[in-house]
Amino acid sequence: MLFRSSLAEKQDITAAMRDISQLLSSEKVGDAVPRQKEIVKQLEKLLQTLLAKQQTRRDLEKALREMLDKQTRISADTRDLDVQISEARDAGREPARADLLAAQDLGLEESELAVKTSDLIDLVKQDGSTLVFPNVLKEIYSDLKAVEGNLAKADTSKLTQVVQAGIERNLKNLIEALQDQQLTPQKQPPADSGDKPHGNLPSKP
Repeated sequence: MLFRSSLAEKQDITAAMRDISQLLSSEKVGDAVPRQKEIVKQLEKLLQTLLAKQQTRRDLEKALREMLDKQTRISADTRDLDVQISEARDAGREPARADLLAAQDLGLEESELAVKTSDLIDLVKQDGSTLVFPNVLKEIYSDLKAVEGNLAKADTSKLTQVVQAGIERNLKNLIEALQDQQLTPQKQPPADSGDKPHGNLPSKP
């Protein structure tokens, strides 16, 4: 499970409210008051946690979309630049200096995305409710650093482009999985389901 589902969080709140109701309806109402106060405090803390997690998810989705937009543009620029660099090399010429510098600039942009990815890894680790996101983000980070190194050497080849496409695909998968987790309550598996996996996970590239 990417994030603890909103359904599970709501169930926690519902359970706390049910406890309060049961205590207030009991014969020994006086005995229920201290427990009521304790549950109210727990409920307030739970609500605060829920709101914080919801904000984290919104921030994460926004950041991922911005990264995807930027990566899509960098990938397109890399493909265009590869046409010119490949033509020069195929003709036995050194690529134009302007093209080499353009490739290095694209590499710097990939480096900026890598820094952003590192920040997101820290963010989801602090959230503490997902084990999948950090692993996928680490893969994206590794790919970004690889592409950064390639572009620093003006390597705009198909191999570099394939890695860039993989970065885009992973970002899309994370965005889609995050939306599914927010919009679709996760169903509990049937009692006899054993250890079958459930939940929405990003597909492998």
